[in-house]
Amino acid sequence: MYWRGLSGGEWQYSLRLLHCWRSTLIGTIVVSILVVLGALVMSASYSYTTRRALSVYIERASRGDPYGAETGQEQKPLKPELAPAAESYVRTHPNFTSYHLLRALHDHYPESYAHLPAATRAAVLCSALARVSDLNDWGTLDEPGAAYDSFSAKVLLKVGTEALPYLRLLLDDQNPAWVGGSEAAMASQMDQWRRADFAYRYASLILGCTPKFDPDPKKRDLEIERLKARLDELLTEVYGGRLR
Repeated sequence: MYWRGLSGGEWQYSLRLLHCWRSTLIGTIVVSILVVLGALVMSASYSYTTRRALSVYIERASRGDPYGAETGQEQKPLKPELAPAAESYVRTHPNFTSYHLLRALHDHYPESYAHLPAATRAAVLCSALARVSDLNDWGTLDEPGAAYDSFSAKVLLKVGTEALPYLRLLLDDQNPAWVGGSEAAMASQMDQWRRADFAYRYASLILGCTPKFDPDPKKRDLEIERLKARLDELLTEVYGGRLR
């Protein structure tokens, strides 16, 4: 009814207003769409760049490369803006693939490292202990007072009792545990060091015991069996059983 009472000039004016309103609305919609698309493109670009940066360290860990061989030689393996993404990856991948990222967070971003649950740290480190090609990151075995605990071993020992269920699993790991170097490399082969021997050492230290060492693997196995029985009893009491 309103439109019927308009004069010719008023009619044209109303049409111009309607046209301006429609153009403004369309322009607003177009701008909004462009803003959203731009944000999506930037987000996708950031995600791709982040994944690509992290993939270098994930691939090294997946190959079983020791942390100290390459990643540990870098002045700062992770840029600050990558620390949250690295923390997120470790949290959702508590296994050997996170090993280099975990060590990088520990060494360079202690606040991000501290956010990770102790059980996650233990799972990553023990998974890496079973996987790395050589154990130079971990140290050497020998008589009490002569053995050496390297950086990854010290990080694991700091985790404490949360590492015991994972170390219990490694006490059954008879795979060779070679180290590089001269004397240590020779000892690791002559005395037939195994992953279980390193797990025995770390579990003993966490429990406050002095780990024993014998060049004869069969004699070491006797001590490992005693520790397994003790841990099974302890883990049954605390956790209702050992991890499987």
